Amino acid sequence: MGGCLRLTNDNSLSIFATTIHELTHTAHWAIEMTTATYCSDAGQAGRLAESWAQMVGWFITKQVYVPAGLNPAGLNFTQFDQDAIQNRTLAIMGASGDCIINNNPWYTPLFIDLVDNHNQNTQNPTTFPVDNANGYTLQQLQSFLDARPTNWYMYRDYLQNNSSNPTEAAAVQLFSDYD
Repeated sequence: MGGCLRLTNDNSLSIFATTIHELTHTAHWAIEMTTATYCSDAGQAGRLAESWAQMVGWFITKQVYVPAGLNPAGLNFTQFDQDAIQNRTLAIMGASGDCIINNNPWYTPLFIDLVDNHNQNTQNPTTFPVDNANGYTLQQLQSFLDARPTNWYMYRDYLQNNSSNPTEAAAVQLFSDYD
């Protein structure tokens, strides 16, 4: 992609999570995403790429750091979950962005929301989306990505047409909320 990597914290957890996030982009680019598609943000392609990488970084970091004995003293996983943008407002995520100056609005917790059972709407119903989606697995979401959707809407449609998750309607609504 070319661009600069921004770390907001230099602890081992943050460095590890950011590394996984960036490696996820590499894998995503290998199966279909291109810099041109990302930067044009055609069909919210940038939002798909950043939200997917955010979830994989969050998921794998928790798998490595949470087990007993691997969590260095002082790491706060509640804060890590919040830092994984579970505390970002719809107004921030609804802003326009671009790949050069400001791609911050492209980072959504959509894929985290599809996996976890945390409804951030209970914190502030006017600021956060109603997140009643859950129960998807990383493997299932990856298999949907392997179908090569190049944008947000293609991924949503593929999930809707190929999922039997009981929270599917809530999942589809989240795509709209974060759009």
